[in-house]
Amino acid sequence: MKRTAFLLAMLALTACGDSTGPADVAGVYTLRTVDGQQLPAVILGDEFTSGSLSLGSNGTFSFTFTLTPAGGLRETHLASGTFTVTDLALSFLITHVNGVALGAPGRMAGSYGDGTISITDAEGKVFVFGRS
Repeated sequence: MKRTAFLLAMLALTACGDSTGPADVAGVYTLRTVDGQQLPAVILGDEFTSGSLSLGSNGTFSFTFTLTPAGGLRETHLASGTFTVTDLALSFLITHVNGVALGAPGRMAGSYGDGTISITDAEGKVFVFGRS
């Protein structure tokens, strides 16, 4: 009974728009679109074929995507670091790219809603992920 009351109280708080934290969005998400195009998506000659976003309840993340540059070989890239959530807005601080620590961390912004996460990278590309 206490658990039911607690869950109802939490739902009421969520409905009121109170802050969301990393635990609320934690999970694995699959890349669905890049710049509005379903995968495989060709953006400026690069063909994006797959990707995933893993958000930890401890505020860590990893973002992986696979692409084939025009005339090149297939490449997989990984960015990782920490993230914060304020209401439904996400802020990502990228500390590592392909396993190498960055001298100056990069940043990405995103949003969360209905099991979907949208992230805009530094180049302006929009990646949309759905909960796996």
